[in-house]
Amino acid sequence: MWIEDLKTYSKIGRVFWPTEPGREIQSLDRATDLALETLTATTLLKLNPERTLEKASHALLERAKGISPGNVGSVAQMNQTFFRLSPEARLVLVGLHVGKWSYARISRITQLSTNEVEKLAWRSRIELGVSLDAPAYPAGATQGDPSCPEYQKEAPWTQRFLDEELSGRERVFIQSHLLACPSCAQAVARCRQLYYHVERSLNSILDKLEDASGGDQIQLFSRALQESPALQYPSELTFLQSLRIFFRNPDMFWLAIGVGVFILFSLVRFWRGGS
Repeated sequence: MWIEDLKTYSKIGRVFWPTEPGREIQSLDRATDLALETLTATTLLKLNPERTLEKASHALLERAKGISPGNVGSVAQMNQTFFRLSPEARLVLVGLHVGKWSYARISRITQLSTNEVEKLAWRSRIELGVSLDAPAYPAGATQGDPSCPEYQKEAPWTQRFLDEELSGRERVFIQSHLLACPSCAQAVARCRQLYYHVERSLNSILDKLEDASGGDQIQLFSRALQESPALQYPSELTFLQSLRIFFRNPDMFWLAIGVGVFILFSLVRFWRGGS
């Protein structure tokens, strides 16, 4: 659903332009203003909602790349490891943990290869996990065995397993292997600890940003898409939305008025004739 994508898109804007806690909330904070402006401009491309959100996310990323580190958020925020990560790294973490986006989709947004996305995700999780005192370093299997899947330190299979980036056949193999290999099972457990430690911390950061901004602005973003009929799937349109789109065309509006007047006039004549 594109509403879920809008929520993720909103959070991407927030981690690029975080609202400073304690400041007076304006009608539109900078993150919302830039995200809405970018989304509205992207709808002119007349893509479907999914591709529109991807293009808008890419445009936000490009704008964020031009910001010097000292101009992002408050001093307290800049002391947090997460806000010292590159814009690409922050987008990758939000996309994976909030949007549950695939490597392929993040690749289209960032214009990095899927392998680069995978490596960036791992580096970012490690860096954030170390700063947050994650329970255990997510090392690979301690006992090497010919049947164990190859563990690459920059992009381990344990991460792909948790991100659900394995093919069906690979996943079945891994699940069967974990039942017979305690060492690999422990490697997955350590990776899972890091994974959910980072996810909880990221959600906490995002909740604080939402509170500081006075709540999300999903309705604004949703309206921007709803005002572009070509971007909506017919199954997602309500009856009232369909009527609004139909009557937005002046010719259709006046045609409907004419038909209504004709029907009313015919009914009046019928009633008079009957009396």
